[in-house]
Amino acid sequence: MSPTPSFKSTFFASILHRARCAPHAIAVSFGAQDVSYGEFARDIERATRQLAARAQNRSGLAMVHIAHPYLHWVITIALGRLGMSTVSAIDATHTPAMIGPDLVVADAQGSVPDPRVIVVSPDWTAAASDALPPFADIEHAAEAPFRLVLSSGTTGTPKKILLSHAQFQARLQSIAAGTGMLGEATSSMTLVGIDTVAGHLFPMTTWFLGGRTVLSIAGEDVYQAIIRKRVNYSFMAPVQLEQLVNVLPPAAWPVPELTVSLAGSSLPRLVSERARARLTPSLRMLYGSTEAGLVTASHAGFADAMPGATGFVRPDVDLQIVDQEGRVLPFGQTGEVRCRSMGCVTRYLDQSGIEGDEIFRDGWFYPGDAATLSADGLLTIVGRTKELMNFGGVKMLPNEVEAVLAACPGVQDLAAFALEHDGGVATPWVAVVRGPDYDQSLLAAAFSRSFPRLPAIRFVHADLIPRNGMGKVQRNLIREQVQRTLAGGG
Repeated sequence: MSPTPSFKSTFFASILHRARCAPHAIAVSFGAQDVSYGEFARDIERATRQLAARAQNRSGLAMVHIAHPYLHWVITIALGRLGMSTVSAIDATHTPAMIGPDLVVADAQGSVPDPRVIVVSPDWTAAASDALPPFADIEHAAEAPFRLVLSSGTTGTPKKILLSHAQFQARLQSIAAGTGMLGEATSSMTLVGIDTVAGHLFPMTTWFLGGRTVLSIAGEDVYQAIIRKRVNYSFMAPVQLEQLVNVLPPAAWPVPELTVSLAGSSLPRLVSERARARLTPSLRMLYGSTEAGLVTASHAGFADAMPGATGFVRPDVDLQIVDQEGRVLPFGQTGEVRCRSMGCVTRYLDQSGIEGDEIFRDGWFYPGDAATLSADGLLTIVGRTKELMNFGGVKMLPNEVEAVLAACPGVQDLAAFALEHDGGVATPWVAVVRGPDYDQSLLAAAFSRSFPRLPAIRFVHADLIPRNGMGKVQRNLIREQVQRTLAGGG
């Protein structure tokens, strides 16, 4: 009988190996500081010793709530060495009461003292830690818990997703092979938060390959950081790419050696064209999810030519298009996406109710996307199955409305949705972030021309379109706010 697969010391073994082979190679950059692999491995070792001396419980789930990105990473990897699974807390969405951690490692004590909390500071990586005994590496079973992530998707209800060591390793290998990273020559910058799957996975993949991770600092000029640190790979949400392109200085040169991968929401064609002209011609669209990992990839220009095209299904993913009864549809027919892979989870942690049963069925994950699949494996997304709007029998998806109105002058951002009132009659609405030259009458006219069978669209103006950590519009939050306003609730 073959032994049960295991993974040594979570992720530290890869970093330690690089530290031994190339101790002066840069592992981490943040602000004006560079940290070599030798220093990175030393800091993780010292933090591990500190934690081992203080943590009474070296198993279970540890929540990391540390503002400084480098210390956050050092503590996260050190906790993995202790045998704990980790979750990163960034904002009020992540609370001990909601997550239920066995240990909290934070850079400040909360208003109410908690015996589970260990307060850390940057001097945890100072030489004083050397007086503590070294930590012996341990091995972890493949199915042991590794990383907890909260995913709100588009519903706004946080869901706990627990990745095992095996699932994380499968995703790491998929990212390393399928995103265009350059091995030890990789200099990567990930703009989404460490609390997301991608914000955790892409830096880890960079260190696995032996490259350099450039940590984004709040308020930093991203373009200047890309130039200064010679970043050749970046992962971000489409809305972050749009923000970056909008603030590029007029004399900014494109960075042809840079590859930008995007995921989380659709990439508007105008943003894609501007980014390829002003930032880099190498834009890649990734399709996947917190639950499933990477599913498809393509060049952004490919999606321009075929709206909705996400790329070809990766060889490590099994994907089908099915009807409402779960029957596989012929190539080219529109239906619901379902997929499975070694990196795909099969349930939510603490799952209850029918929602989880709808999403995870018979070993498949149903992401809630309507799509077509070609015979050669090209996946084209039509929209979200749960976002389908029905106006008296005329059915359409929000992105169809958004594509029309986004082309009007003065529209900085927008989100279409439907509201039912007056006896259940649905009416089209759009929330708009206004910019210079905004003219609401032009949007109303464009909508009427494109959708003559629908009622007149109604408008609400917003300072910001709410999105989750991956850039997906949270339409439920917009809808709820409008409903409260209409009901006189403010």
